[in-house]
Amino acid sequence: MAQFVTFLHENPRYRRLLFVSTISVTTVWLWAFSGSSKRYIYLNPRLNTIDLRPSAHEKIRNLWRKDEMECLGWRATHACDPYGLRDPYKDLSCDQTLPHSAGYCEIRNRTSGQVHHVMRSTCLGWVWNTRRKIKCNDALKFTEFSIRAAQEPSEVFASIEDNTNTFIQFSNPSLLESIEKKIILDGGDTNTNLVPKKIQYGVVMVVYPRIVAGVYGIVRMLRDLGCTLPVEIWYHPREMTAENSILIELYSHYNVLIRVIEKEDIKTFATKSYVIFHSTFEDILFLDSDNIPVRDPTFLFKTKQFIEYGAIFWPDFWHPRTETPFNIHRQSTLWEMLDMPYIEMFEQESGQLLINRRRHEKALRKLWTYTFNKPDMLVKLDLVYGDKDLFRLAWINTTSPFYMIPHVVRLGGIYSIAEDFFCGLAMIQHDPDGEILFVHRNQVKLNGRMDQEVVLTHIQTFTGKFEEEYRVQAQVENYKVKCKFHRLGQTSCFFLDSNMPSKNADLIQIRPFSSTGFGDVERNAIERSIEGRKLLTKEEESLMVKIEQYDVEGKYIGGGGRTVSSLVVLWCLLTAVLLTIMLLMWIKQTKRWGWTHPSSSLPWRTQDIENSAAVLLVPFQSMPLVPRRLSFPALEIGDQSTRSACSTVQSSIGTSCLLSKKARPRLKSEHVL
Repeated sequence: MAQFVTFLHENPRYRRLLFVSTISVTTVWLWAFSGSSKRYIYLNPRLNTIDLRPSAHEKIRNLWRKDEMECLGWRATHACDPYGLRDPYKDLSCDQTLPHSAGYCEIRNRTSGQVHHVMRSTCLGWVWNTRRKIKCNDALKFTEFSIRAAQEPSEVFASIEDNTNTFIQFSNPSLLESIEKKIILDGGDTNTNLVPKKIQYGVVMVVYPRIVAGVYGIVRMLRDLGCTLPVEIWYHPREMTAENSILIELYSHYNVLIRVIEKEDIKTFATKSYVIFHSTFEDILFLDSDNIPVRDPTFLFKTKQFIEYGAIFWPDFWHPRTETPFNIHRQSTLWEMLDMPYIEMFEQESGQLLINRRRHEKALRKLWTYTFNKPDMLVKLDLVYGDKDLFRLAWINTTSPFYMIPHVVRLGGIYSIAEDFFCGLAMIQHDPDGEILFVHRNQVKLNGRMDQEVVLTHIQTFTGKFEEEYRVQAQVENYKVKCKFHRLGQTSCFFLDSNMPSKNADLIQIRPFSSTGFGDVERNAIERSIEGRKLLTKEEESLMVKIEQYDVEGKYIGGGGRTVSSLVVLWCLLTAVLLTIMLLMWIKQTKRWGWTHPSSSLPWRTQDIENSAAVLLVPFQSMPLVPRRLSFPALEIGDQSTRSACSTVQSSIGTSCLLSKKARPRLKSEHVL
């Protein structure tokens, strides 16, 4: 063993080789064995059989006063099982963020003295980055969410038909007069300036400045397809006014009602719930502003599915059995928070919704509480994404019936033969019979710009068969959608993963979009949106250009297409890389890692200083390494010249000079002792 240590001491290259090989072997071992073991624990099928909801005696059934709650802390458990053996070494206090492991929060009611175990979670219970947002101090808010959701909304409405929202707001008297005439013709009341209350069927949309040209394009597409349904368009006065040229055109010529969102704090995804709750129509078809119909959708109101269920929803890409980016799966803490059992089905895509409001008033009220309950724990904890799953969750939790389209989503986009890569930019949705009905172009918005291009050249289809309704069946593991960024000139590309368990390449087909019979639909929608944007005045167009310099989150993108924040992050990364390289070079030069070189690499010849008391000083810049201690041969301690030389070396290059008593035949090959 001593000889081995001596060998490594005298042979630095072998020492470095041993170090690198040890690190490599350790890394491979951790990845191949420890990593898979950990992954096995995370994905243990037994964890999918656990009901994470509180038991009957642990469940909190009533709202507590703030002074009644006493938080006892986080109680960790082993093996990703919240009911497993306790791991007290990983317990946390109430003000510490939750760890990436299993356990539960323990709280006590000071009045009754009863202890409750809440917020039980496996290692997969939360979105990975959510744990830094939540602590056991939030346990009461978490458990009370379902209790508050069971109560009436904070804004109580006498009936789902009780719509008291302002119809339209114009400062121009002539426009207001024309509106009043239309209301009188439709049976409305000009004294209250309200829309007519009883309209059976209609289309509902939301508009804001960035998408106003796209909304115009969708409405024109509906009319071009022969759809005569009235369209209700909602706007928020904080964002725009009803005097927008496009809105005036739609109202004047295309049977469009303009409605005002009066709730001040309404924004982003919450608008959808608000406008559906307050719509004029009894039966509504809600459409996103980038959802292009390929056929007249009026027939949906007469389908046997809508007549039977009163609501039709459409599936999203994601399923609990496959990888979902939204954490909606069997082990999610979502089910405890909503106090409902896990439901195995495809997630919901809310770009189109068909709802009978009168029949589903109870579910709509639940939807209201999910959307506007404060604090908004669903959003804070990333348990759902926006509004897309709130509808089916509200319907399920009120035992309200709905029909989920049983046909999985197809993808429309670009296909590169050279790269053999498909970039999906639109969701292709179907009617109950499986025929294409909507092209949700959600990755490339309709903005009315002249430089818009047709991006739906191909369609990607999953040909596997699913059994009854929307339930999970044997083929679901083969339907797996993935996303890659910055491919084929697009920001995001969705595609069906060909690396499926069945290895059956025939389950995925890519064909030209024209083969669907709707090859011109996208081009027509683009042309209509361009037509709408031309209606804008110079002032409105100038404002639109300014708005387009920022993304939807308010980050500046300017003309370069990259946000300032992205450039800053890129600059910081480059700076960090350069600093790291400089640090490594400095460490190497100062021998902080103990790297050594043989004497042949030194700028002086060792034979020149054998049996000599002279010291050859070398400029610092020309030295490959700066030794911390130099050993000189055959020097007497009392030699004044030698002491002087050592002092010179020490002051010049900051090293210590070691004077040896015994003569040495030549300078050691390793200078760092």
